[in-house]
Amino acid sequence: MNRITLTAIAALALTGCATTTTTGERTESAEAASSVTAIAAFEPQPSGTRTTIDYTIVNDFLEAAVINLGPSTRKLAGQPRNPTNTRIKIGHQSRLRLEGNKIPFSQFDRDTRAAVGEYAQSLVAIGNSIDITKLSKNEQLAYWFNLHNMLVIAELAKEYPVRNPRRLNVDGVPLHDAKLATINGVPLSLRDIRVGIVYAYWDDPRVIYGFFHGDLASPSIRDDAWDPRFLNRDLGRNAKEFVNSLRGIDKRGSDILLISSLYDEARDTLFPKWPSDLQDHLLDYADPEVAELVQTRNQIDFALYEERIADLAGGQPYESISPRQSPFEDPRLARLPLSVQGMVADVQRKFNSPEFRLRRRSGSVTIIDGNQVEVDEGEVE
Repeated sequence: MNRITLTAIAALALTGCATTTTTGERTESAEAASSVTAIAAFEPQPSGTRTTIDYTIVNDFLEAAVINLGPSTRKLAGQPRNPTNTRIKIGHQSRLRLEGNKIPFSQFDRDTRAAVGEYAQSLVAIGNSIDITKLSKNEQLAYWFNLHNMLVIAELAKEYPVRNPRRLNVDGVPLHDAKLATINGVPLSLRDIRVGIVYAYWDDPRVIYGFFHGDLASPSIRDDAWDPRFLNRDLGRNAKEFVNSLRGIDKRGSDILLISSLYDEARDTLFPKWPSDLQDHLLDYADPEVAELVQTRNQIDFALYEERIADLAGGQPYESISPRQSPFEDPRLARLPLSVQGMVADVQRKFNSPEFRLRRRSGSVTIIDGNQVEVDEGEVE
């Protein structure tokens, strides 16, 4: 078995890899058609090779950096406390702030930000050193997940403080449409990776949950790298967490089912019989409370997308306000930056709540059609 090791050295060795350029005047439609044609070069063509990619460096980073908030309690967070004797609101204000895992971007120092960028570029280098399309489909899928997510994290770390990742521009282009990586001469955006490659060539709707978008509405960032050996298990877990969260499904009034707009991005490819395909998928992972919403609501609408960053400080720098006037008596909180104190206190309350403990106990096994999902069920198609 061949193993490709992920290192920053690999990225530096391949910094001169070719990129495509556009010459002459071309219409927007022609450019779009050309882009689609170029991306088609990444259609999976597994050759039976047993080459694997070693994600140890990425895995170690995510284990150290990601703060796991566990399953949603399906309760909106209360209003955060203001600093003592002030009307100033700092940190996260969103009522969805306790859903999904978090990355403490505000605590990254210069060396950490640089290292994250190197890890992302190492993945780009790997994509330029081997033919990704010849790997097994699970190896390919894990690569696209890890590349996409590390590009997101690296860009947010570089530009922090960032409040709304979707509104961040890279060279004048929105984050998800900017060409952040060039693989085998093809410039790729985050949306190209999601929609043009993965949603186009994989039929399993669970692939939606492999992509971290950097914001509170996103599928949760895992605290380890995506591993091709455990894709079925881990995609099932991410699907279950998202579907049963308020980010995934909520309600309005007595008859409207609110769903994430992320399903709309995958609608044409993963849910061709809309909305019945989506409803079937949601019911595969919904707990009884959520399943009842899916089954009894006659109208579907998209929820307002919560685009604030998935960090602890709400996109505020480490030293956001001075002097610090902590509204909390716990001395451990007082030692934290004021911009994250309220979030940490909220997380503590969530972890101690009976709703969280119940969902934590019941969320360790995924059941589909009465069968427990095994660790490895073969390829994700």
